Amino acid sequence: MVSPQKVPLKLLFTLFPYIGVLCGLYLLRNAFMAIFIYHIGLIIAILVYRREINFKELLLIKDKKLFLLAIIISFLSGVMLFFLWNTFKISIFDLPEKLVELSLSTGHQILFLLYFSLVHPILEEIYWRFILEFKDRLISLGEVLFSAYHFLVLIIFIRIEFAILCVITLILAARIWRYFRQVLKENLTIFVSHAVADFSIFLFFILLQKYSI
Repeated sequence: MVSPQKVPLKLLFTLFPYIGVLCGLYLLRNAFMAIFIYHIGLIIAILVYRREINFKELLLIKDKKLFLLAIIISFLSGVMLFFLWNTFKISIFDLPEKLVELSLSTGHQILFLLYFSLVHPILEEIYWRFILEFKDRLISLGEVLFSAYHFLVLIIFIRIEFAILCVITLILAARIWRYFRQVLKENLTIFVSHAVADFSIFLFFILLQKYSI
């Protein structure tokens, strides 16, 4: 369990996603810079607290049915985005133009998709679920901080009310992942389901440029 003295220092790294999004997306207009700035903070945190992480435990899986169910549910996040896009999106919104504006032209999208779905979930989950180990019974500060930074990303693409709904959903997802980690010890399920969700969401973002529904 994390000692009270160490929690504030560990929480300093929660500033990096906010710094990354504000600098990368809002100032530099570059999605790659946003995620790289964020990941610099995560890598530093992992290096500083690596002795507290049992890396062998990261591959634990006990319930294969739960593993498959988590993957299916995670993949549906992108499917829902695809079919509800016209409801969610900001009025008079050109998605291809916005992605190009954020340095995600067609040639860069596959590269970002691979990085976002393979590297990002691993770094993010090691920090948020394994280094920050809150023990709250209900929703922890970690779940709120993890989910809230997504709001700054979402409001670029979708209406505020739906961005808030997405953040609430993310808080619940983060709470479930913490339950997987602390109670069920289904650690690999956390990483894979997160990766599938990220892959699904950005994949359908790419498809949305091609198909109008």
